[in-house]
Amino acid sequence: MSENPSWVVSPKVVSHQAVEDEFEKAEAQYQQTILDTAKKITSSDRNEAYGHPYQNHTCTAEFWSSYRQRRQERSSDALDVCVEMILTKISRLANRRGDLKSSLDFLIQHMDTITDIAGYARNMEQIVEAVWEAEQNA
Repeated sequence: MSENPSWVVSPKVVSHQAVEDEFEKAEAQYQQTILDTAKKITSSDRNEAYGHPYQNHTCTAEFWSSYRQRRQERSSDALDVCVEMILTKISRLANRRGDLKSSLDFLIQHMDTITDIAGYARNMEQIVEAVWEAEQNA
């Protein structure tokens, strides 16, 4: 019998426990990376840009409550989700301070938020189109 070429890797026999241990190790490292990234993002200048999370989320809650009160609906639908996500983004922008010139600088720095708002508005259009098409085909 001839020997396998050097590029052929012989199979390695590993126990089920060894596989589980490696998976748990990788999972713990991945979770730690996510937590480290989240901590870094939420502890940086984000508080300066959007305000402290308590202030920002309180503002968002007030927007959502006003919207829901006005709608007088018991359950939310897909359009409500889009509107509430837009309100979430607006609550971030509500942290701006100063005159129009400084506001323009603030908005330029937060183009991602403005883009998100436009994206949710586009989602609303897509939802309305899908509902309309479904009604036409019914």
